[in-house]
Amino acid sequence: MHGRVEVARLRAELGGIVLPRGPKIDSFELSGEGIRLQTEPFSLELTQPAAVKAVVLQGALESMIRDEAPPMLKDIQVTCREGGIFVVARAKVVFEITVEAECVLEVVGGKELHVRLVSVSAPGPVKSALEGQLDRLNPVFSAADLPLKVELTRVEMMDGCIALHGHASP
Repeated sequence: MHGRVEVARLRAELGGIVLPRGPKIDSFELSGEGIRLQTEPFSLELTQPAAVKAVVLQGALESMIRDEAPPMLKDIQVTCREGGIFVVARAKVVFEITVEAECVLEVVGGKELHVRLVSVSAPGPVKSALEGQLDRLNPVFSAADLPLKVELTRVEMMDGCIALHGHASP
């Protein structure tokens, strides 16, 4: 069958999404009304805004941070909790110390997710290194990498994961 199919309601969930940049997305949900499906080649067209939700597990965020960490930071552990992201790592400047940092996630311009450093237990070069690292990591997520036009509206911090909420435009 070739042609277009009109769909009154759609709720779809994709899992294990690897984008060109940023952490692996554990789940991506799209739900809306007034969807058109083209059968060959397959395509999906929104006729009105649809809700989106992307969930990133703390392990994926930790892996991304570890992969991008400067050599002075070792044994990085990331914990996502309501209210923030908490990072514990060993830092070697002249001698080795344990560093604890608290960060928050912010939606910037409806298109990007940025990590902002709130506090760090070690001032001076360690704090500067962390701030520099965050500048290199940001944005940790960009809606431009998705195959839909998505505007991010908020980020929700939960135990063990973060959830991005927004809507996809036609």
